[in-house]
Amino acid sequence: MFIENIEKVKSPIIYITLSFMVSSVFYGIFDEYRWLAFFSASLFFIFIVLNTNKEFFVVIFVLFLIGIVINSNFYRVNLEEKFIGTIRVVEEKSYYNIVEYRGKRVKVNSKENLELGDRAKISGVFKKDINKEDGTVGTLEIENQKVLNKDILGNIYSIRKKVYNKLKENLGQRKAALVSSLSFGYSEFLDTEDKEDMRNLGIIHAISVSGLHVSIIFLSLKKLFGNKFAIVLSCLYVILTGIPFSSLRALIMIVCSSSAISLRKSYNPLGGLSLSALIIILLKPYAIFQLGFILSFGATLGIILFSNKISRYLYKLPKYIANTIALSIGAQAFTLPVMIIAFREFSMWFLIGNILVIPILNFIIILGNLGMVISFIPSIFDFFSFVLLKSIDLLDYLIEELYAFSNTSFISHKSLAIVYMSMLISFYFICKGHKKFIAFPIISFFCVSIFIYSPFLKFDYLREGGLLLSYRGERTIVTNKRNIDIGKLKKENLAQSSILEGKNIRISDNIKLKSNNKNFILKLNEDEYLLRINNRSKIEENCDIIDFVEGNVRGIIILDNKIFTY
Repeated sequence: MFIENIEKVKSPIIYITLSFMVSSVFYGIFDEYRWLAFFSASLFFIFIVLNTNKEFFVVIFVLFLIGIVINSNFYRVNLEEKFIGTIRVVEEKSYYNIVEYRGKRVKVNSKENLELGDRAKISGVFKKDINKEDGTVGTLEIENQKVLNKDILGNIYSIRKKVYNKLKENLGQRKAALVSSLSFGYSEFLDTEDKEDMRNLGIIHAISVSGLHVSIIFLSLKKLFGNKFAIVLSCLYVILTGIPFSSLRALIMIVCSSSAISLRKSYNPLGGLSLSALIIILLKPYAIFQLGFILSFGATLGIILFSNKISRYLYKLPKYIANTIALSIGAQAFTLPVMIIAFREFSMWFLIGNILVIPILNFIIILGNLGMVISFIPSIFDFFSFVLLKSIDLLDYLIEELYAFSNTSFISHKSLAIVYMSMLISFYFICKGHKKFIAFPIISFFCVSIFIYSPFLKFDYLREGGLLLSYRGERTIVTNKRNIDIGKLKKENLAQSSILEGKNIRISDNIKLKSNNKNFILKLNEDEYLLRINNRSKIEENCDIIDFVEGNVRGIIILDNKIFTY
C-alpha cells in the first residue's frame, strides 16, 4: 500500500528536486535567519501535503534530511592552517580567484599568473571562513606558488584568450570583448556600458553564456553533424565557457530531450528542468543562492509554463513576433522579482529588446564561434571579423536609437517584488481551488505599506554607504560619502529627502545622529552607539558598536527608547 500510494504521485522528480532545493536554502540561511528557514521549510511541507499524500510526504521529508546532510558534508572543513597542495582555478572574480582543492572551494588573494582552469602548487595560510552564497569554506593567503603545465582543461580555456587576442587585433578591445563574452563566455574585459545597455533593454542574459547560447550552438551543430555528434561538441562548448549553471542546465535538458527521442519516449520539459536542477544542487549545493542559477531556472520555468498559452492569444501576429513575445513574457514571469531585488530596476522595453536586438546577438554568437573554429586560417578569420564588425555597428546603432526614443529602465523598490510574488503564489493556489488565497496579495500589500510607512523609527543599512531613516512615512537618506548617486539611491529606496555629510542631525528631543569619520554616532538619551557602516575607518569611540558591515545587522528599530536589531 505504501509503494502504491507513492506511485500515484505525478511527476515525482519535481517534488524530489524541490526537497533538495529547500534543504539547501534551509541550511544556507539557518545561521542568520533561523525563523525564515523554518518558515520556508514549513510552507514547502504544507505544499507537499496539499498536493500529494502522506506516504510521499514521508519520502520527501527523508530526502530533505538527506539534503541537510549533503550540505553539511559540502561545507565540512578539513584543511590545515599551514596549507600546501595543488589547486585548480574554477572561477575568476574582480579582485580574487576561487580555487578548488579536494572538492572544497577556497578564495585566494592572488590573481598573478593564475587563470581559469590553471593548476598550481601553492603554499600559504588557510583561514576558515564559510560563505554559503558562493560555496567557499575559507580564504588562502598565498606565500609561494608555482603554475603547473596546462592539462587538457587548461588548454581548452586558453583557447578563449587566444581567440580574444586575435579579435582584438581586428576589432579593437571593446568589440572583441563583446564578441568573446557573447560567443564563448570570456567576459573579463567586457565594457561596463555594454552591460548597462543590455540590462536596460531586458536582455542581460545575452552577454554571458546562457541556455540560449547552448541551444543555438546545439541546433546549429545538429543540422551539420547530426544529433549524437552535436551533443559531444556541445559538451566541449559548455566546458569552454567555464561551465556556468545556465549552460549546464541547458546541456542536461538537451541530453534528456535527445535521449527521449532516441528511446521513443515522450519528453516532459518540466521533468528535464527538474532533473537538471537536481544534478546541479547535489553537486553544488550553493547554486541555489547564485543569481545565474535562479535567473536561468526561473526564466526556463516561465517559458515552459506560459509561453505556449500566451502564443495562442497572439495568433494574428506574424509567427516570429508572436513566439518572441510569448517567450519574453514567459521568461519575465518568474525572473522579474529577482531582477528587482538584485538590480533594483527592470526593463520596460524587454519586448522590443528581444524582438529587435536578440536576432543580431544570435547572429554574432554563431559567427563568433565559427570564427573561433577557423581562427588558424588568417584570411577567412579576417573576413569573419569584418562581418562581426559590421554586425556590432548595426547593434550599436539600434541601441542608440532605442535610447534616443525613450528611457528603457524603471527603478523600483523591492516591495514591488514582494507583492508580485504574493500574487503569483495566490494565483497558483486559486487555480488549485483554494479561493481563500485571493486575500494573500492584499495582506502582503498591507504589510509592505506598513513597513514602508514605519510607525516606529527605523534605520536601514544601505550597502552603497549610508543609512535610510524611516518614520511615519518620512524616509531620508543619510550618508558621508561624496561619490554617490544620491538621486538614484532616493528613487530605489522611496526616500523624499537626503542629508549629505551631516555633522549633527536632530531626529527628536532624545535621539540625535552625528558623523564620526565614515560612520555615525547614535545618541539615545544619555547612551551612545557607534553605527559602523565603513570597515576601513578607525574606531576610536568608547561606546557600544552596532556593526552593519560585518555584524550581520541589516537595520535597527527604536521602540520605547530601546534598540532592536534585525
